[in-house]
Amino acid sequence: MGHYSSVRHEKLYVCTRGSCQPDVKQLFDSVQSIERSDKHSAKPVEFYDIIETLYTHGRKLEMFARVAREGWDVYGHQAELSEAG
Repeated sequence: MGHYSSVRHEKLYVCTRGSCQPDVKQLFDSVQSIERSDKHSAKPVEFYDIIETLYTHGRKLEMFARVAREGWDVYGHQAELSEAG
């Protein structure tokens, strides 16, 4: 693999039940500069911030969580309560 294919991307999928309209009408750039995590398969904190900004009401669920975050339900056997959450 050459240097031309080493660009890293993280995708953020937001799924809703019921109305898909966000509680807060704020636009985010589709390309975010996010620092690389030193923990394997850890989701970027910026993803949580985006979702928590847009969706202030209702329950939130993270699939395949590595770390539990306060105010979120998590699904995944590796979730443990985060100090920062």
